Order: sequence, then structure tokens, then C-alpha cells
Amino acid sequence: MRHDNIRTLARYAALDRDAAVSGSPAGTDVATIINDHVTTLAAMRNDRATTYTSVAGTFSVAAGAFSARIGATNILRILNVTRESTNATIDGTPLEIVTPADIYHLRSKSVVAGVVTCVAFVRLAGSNRFRALVHPPALATTYLSIGYWPFERELTISPLDDTEVLDLPQHAAYQLVREVAIDIACILRRDQPLIDSIHSRVPQAEALGAGMLARNLGPNAPIDEPR
Repeated sequence: MRHDNIRTLARYAALDRDAAVSGSPAGTDVATIINDHVTTLAAMRNDRATTYTSVAGTFSVAAGAFSARIGATNILRILNVTRESTNATIDGTPLEIVTPADIYHLRSKSVVAGVVTCVAFVRLAGSNRFRALVHPPALATTYLSIGYWPFERELTISPLDDTEVLDLPQHAAYQLVREVAIDIACILRRDQPLIDSIHSRVPQAEALGAGMLARNLGPNAPIDEPR
């Protein structure tokens, strides 16, 4: 779920459609509240409470080329890559991420230029930069965007970077929305019945999250059927 969606849903749940929570006094802006709840959720549940950034036009591959160096220097792990029509979008065609060996194996069979369908990444020695290897070689200049975990995975506090995405299960994201909405409603001094109505589904979400976490940490299913 994108941060702007969390912010909007929480404000509407707290009846703050005019964005009255503006950050004065310090600590009452929605970005800070979201950050606090994400940190708490990660500490309590050991869940996938991290963020990643989708960067438009991260790099481009020139016509006839099969590699390009990525400019970003804060990449911890690349999560996804899309082929874009311009260098200003992040919603293009997802590409398969393969190993560098796969790219070179494909190149041993054909180096005919075409529409890029897969990409591999290698970290450059002595730097925090990556080089991308694509196949087939680009028929024309090809723009690619990536989603990645940056080294600093805290939420942007101010201004809130809406391109960041919460890497949380859907039920946990909606639990976060309601918890943030409760804080907003309290700051706005809404009536207690409204606050209670927002809070009513939080325990169920917590129970669901705890159950799914227990399932994930429990023993794995047997590989073979019992005889």
C-alpha cells in the first residue's frame, strides 16, 4: 500500500477530509504518526514492516546496448523492475529478474536486438552502484524503473514521499490505517463513539496478524506424503 493511500484512508476514517492535522505542534503530522506505528508494528510482530522506493526512469539502455550503469548509490536490494515508455513513469511492464549467467547464456544463442524482456543486476566493485544487464539488446532507447530497498529504510518524515510503498501484508496495512486514524481523531478531539468505531476492528486485525505470523514461524509442511 502506498503511503499516500494510508494517509488518505486514515484521514477519512478520522473525518479529517480537510487535512487539519498539519504537523503543528511537532509530532502531529500524519507522516510522523505513520512512521511511529510502522516502527512499533515492526518491533512487536517482526513482520515485513519495511519500505521500498519506486524510482521513475532509474536508468536507460541505449539502442543496441545490453547493459547500463544505475546511478542510485543507496540500493540495498532490488525488488522489481519495469520497462517504461518514458523516463517519468513507474507503472510500465514488469520484467523478469534473472542471474547474470542467464543473460550471458541467452547472448550465446542470440544477440539480435529486440524488446527487453529480462534483466540481471551486478553490484560494481568498490562502490554502491549496480550495473544492469538486459536481454535481448535494446532495439531502441529503453527506460527502466526499479523498486528497491534503500539502505535507510525509515519512512520519509517531511515531506511524505508518496512514491514509497509499505511492504506489509494487506491486513497489517489496514490495521495501521486504523491505528493512525485513532491518533488523528484524538488530536482532532472527535467524539468518543467515533473513536470507538474506528478502534472496533483493531483487535481482530491484531489477532489475524498474530495468527498469520505464528503460521509463518511454525513448522513447515512435510515434503513427502505420509506413507
